[in-house]
Amino acid sequence: MIRTHEAIAHAKLNLTLRVVGKRADGLHLLDSLTVFTDFGDRVRVTTHQQRDYIEVFGPFASGIDGDNIVSKALDRYRSLTETPGGLAIEIEKNIPVAAGLGGGSCDVGAVLRILQELVQKPLSDRALTTLAMSIGADVPVCFSAQPARMRGIGEVLSPIGLVPPCPLVLVNPGVPVSAGRVFQAFRGPFSGPIELPANLSNEASLLGHIGAEPHNDLIATAATLAPAVSDVLTFLSGFPEVKSAGMSGSGATCFGVFSAVDNGKISSVVEGARERGWWATTTKLRQ
Repeated sequence: MIRTHEAIAHAKLNLTLRVVGKRADGLHLLDSLTVFTDFGDRVRVTTHQQRDYIEVFGPFASGIDGDNIVSKALDRYRSLTETPGGLAIEIEKNIPVAAGLGGGSCDVGAVLRILQELVQKPLSDRALTTLAMSIGADVPVCFSAQPARMRGIGEVLSPIGLVPPCPLVLVNPGVPVSAGRVFQAFRGPFSGPIELPANLSNEASLLGHIGAEPHNDLIATAATLAPAVSDVLTFLSGFPEVKSAGMSGSGATCFGVFSAVDNGKISSVVEGARERGWWATTTKLRQ
């Protein structure tokens, strides 16, 4: 019997990001307040096809270069489980590529959530984390798609409970930024760990914690590689309704956080960004 499962690959947002060290193998150690948005790619998995195939379409499908990591995730998941044969995976690519929003990892996370529902004996949490980490350091948090403090190279997750559904604008200047290049060029200094308040579930506590300019140790490096990052941050900070303006991950996507009472004013920010030739969209934090 043909079955179809759908899921949203929610875009990842690093509200804060600190680089706290570096391992002997060269991988950097992070401490990040990581959340997700209602905006994302759309993923559909249909069973009982003649063969496996992956179709990517949508506004940013052409930005994918090389093999789709979803294919790698499917192959590795199939090697560990009795996954039904012949799966059609369709991905509507709405998240910009190489943008600091974890687009590929979010797609993998959504597909893994669906696969866990399809098989009779799903993977244990430990086995799933191991598989996810073998695909990418931020795949575990993208699989959960829940607010978390992310540490280590991405494998140490501490849920932080609900966050308020603050309105957001996401702005990308249209310049792909390779996370690998940013980390390679990063020269420090390393930061200390973040100190999270006990409760971030209301708007005042969240905005009070991240501040008007959320801490991200990679901003300076990303802006050196892609100067437009600084332009976007300056643009967002120029609106009094934007309570907090920062960069997600290694860039180049920046975000502006609004108070719920200013939600109606977000359209002027989006229009201004698009007039500059930038990609922009509105969304809100996912609880």
